Amino acid sequence: MKVCGIICEYNPFHNGHLHHIQEAKRITNCDCLVVVLSGNYVQRGDFSILNKWEKTNLALKFGCDLVIEFPYFHVVQSASYFAMHAMHLLKLAKVDYFVFGSESNDLNQLIEFSTLEIKNWIPFLEDGTSFAKANESIFGKMGSNDILGINYIKYANGIKPYSIQRTNHYFSEDINTISSATAIRKAVKENKDYSQTIPYSTKLEYRSIGDKYEVIQNKLLTLPHSYLKELFLMDEGIESLMIEAAKNCTNYTDFLNYCTSKRYTHSKINRTMIHLLLNTTKKEIDSLPEVNYLRILGFNEIGKKHLKTLSCITATNIYQIPQPFRDLELKASRIYYGTLPKFEIEKPIIKK
Repeated sequence: MKVCGIICEYNPFHNGHLHHIQEAKRITNCDCLVVVLSGNYVQRGDFSILNKWEKTNLALKFGCDLVIEFPYFHVVQSASYFAMHAMHLLKLAKVDYFVFGSESNDLNQLIEFSTLEIKNWIPFLEDGTSFAKANESIFGKMGSNDILGINYIKYANGIKPYSIQRTNHYFSEDINTISSATAIRKAVKENKDYSQTIPYSTKLEYRSIGDKYEVIQNKLLTLPHSYLKELFLMDEGIESLMIEAAKNCTNYTDFLNYCTSKRYTHSKINRTMIHLLLNTTKKEIDSLPEVNYLRILGFNEIGKKHLKTLSCITATNIYQIPQPFRDLELKASRIYYGTLPKFEIEKPIIKK
């Protein structure tokens, strides 16, 4: 059985994602398509508009055979860490190929860039430049998918890469048949028509970390400074800047802009705030062993057949996830939903 992997967030699932699924199957002629899927949280540091089960249903409906959850504690990190952990999950899932969207679609160049060593970044980082800006200094202006692609390839560990042409910019706000997730989220927020951009009729409801600003503000202004310093991604004294911002800003947009600088991008601030909401500590993350399991969100008959070939732990409900991973995921689910709903701990979705 030839197995292809894709890494997706589906925030929300749209026509571009359907194209990705179709092209991945066409290019690799695979027998089984596995998706590593960000669950209720996404890499840019936000809540997902669709929850993990809604996304799993759509993935199975539109051509995926096996859906694996990407644990939130590895999702809400920088592109490099996100890619490294995603490829580790694809390795556990025994995929032969992976296919990713690319602005340049120049796979040979992306492979070449992936061989650069970390020492190439050091001169750019020493003056306080963010890692994202350092990437730009080394590679030139690159799209978000190309940056992820370089990192996917770097950590591929023998899994063969393929790229497909991304047809719009990640931050484009144009509404067309194939639009960016950014554009669709903006349309949802502003109650504009986005129906032509998605291949299903579900009414989307906007949700964002900005909705939790009152909680964020209260935490920053009431928790001890010594505790804030121990939270994951609270580095380099950034907690002092955030406390000052919380004192001066009455909404999340102003807070985000107050904290953003050459050193700290919007995404870095957002990711740090997710971990503040979840009380994720550095100690919790640093003490985690390497992930040795796959959380199975859904599958069809083809996916079921492939599952039987895997040698790692395949958790079909949240309580089968090994500790301490389970404790982190339970906490993340409670914050996302406001409680722990029954469907969050039940068996995976099985598509007949």
